[in-house]
Amino acid sequence: MRSIFLLVCLLFLFGEAFATPKDKVKSKKESIEPAITKHTIKIRGKDIHYKATTGKMLLKNSKNKERASVFYIAYTVEPKKGKKRPITFSFNGGPGSSSVWMHMAMIGPRRVLMSDDGLSLKPPAELVDNEFSILDKTDLIFIDPVGTGFSEILGGTNKKEFHGVNQDISSVGEFIRLYVLNNKKWLAPKFLIGESYGTFRAAGLSEYLFGKYGMRLNGIMLISSILNFQTISFHNENDQVYLHFFPSYAATAWYHKKCAKRYQKLELIDYLKEVEEFTTNEYTRALYAGSRLQAKEKDLIANQMSLYIGIDKKKSYNQTYAFQ
Repeated sequence: MRSIFLLVCLLFLFGEAFATPKDKVKSKKESIEPAITKHTIKIRGKDIHYKATTGKMLLKNSKNKERASVFYIAYTVEPKKGKKRPITFSFNGGPGSSSVWMHMAMIGPRRVLMSDDGLSLKPPAELVDNEFSILDKTDLIFIDPVGTGFSEILGGTNKKEFHGVNQDISSVGEFIRLYVLNNKKWLAPKFLIGESYGTFRAAGLSEYLFGKYGMRLNGIMLISSILNFQTISFHNENDQVYLHFFPSYAATAWYHKKCAKRYQKLELIDYLKEVEEFTTNEYTRALYAGSRLQAKEKDLIANQMSLYIGIDKKKSYNQTYAFQ
């Protein structure tokens, strides 16, 4: 049994090498003819010559009927001879968002010019080279999941086939398999980079890609991570979310000089260390005590919170920053 298992894994891993010409021709029919342009960008002092490819990949069912088309934009660099250049698949979250934010605001070779505070400037928008792109380290493929951006459901296919946690993972996973196969990337290092709900998707894809196709990932990058939805759900019965958010409130108050003056004199890292200790100890015990918390203790906690985040102590009793 072990020998059979190893053989199956090897066939998955080296599927590109073992595929017959007929198999490869068939797989190429799964995509729509892409548009390709060539560009150069300077990143970290080096000129990077790259190709920009836009296209759509067709997803089909077992009867070869078209179910959906997945739009993507790929930025690729010719690898050095004998080298396997890494490939990174990127997507945003939502769910319901295209990959435009990771693409045009973070890691793509071109980005929308913003203010130093990360805010949009007055129209018209301006595109500039992105000196912070990671294209010098890895090829980048930005995916619009089905139902977002230019990706669409085809042939009257029921949207329920794509709009669900497992369905979403399955369709994005199918796109990744086809892209890797069509572009002969089975042996290249592979990475995922997801944002917000995309971090949840990336976690699911890591299991799905290996379990379904035997495709191992070399790493996953998580931006604005959300792997446990309890950590962002504000309601009276969930104390965890307040504990997670409070240090961020304090950091924001420090930046805007709204916390107590004695804290403004501290370095942010030292300030947050104190806030996190307070959150882990006094604040956690207070929240878990609930209605059993004595009035004097409640007043002390609310007062300390007010000093950290710059919110009036009386408001701390009634706002989401404190005891609901």
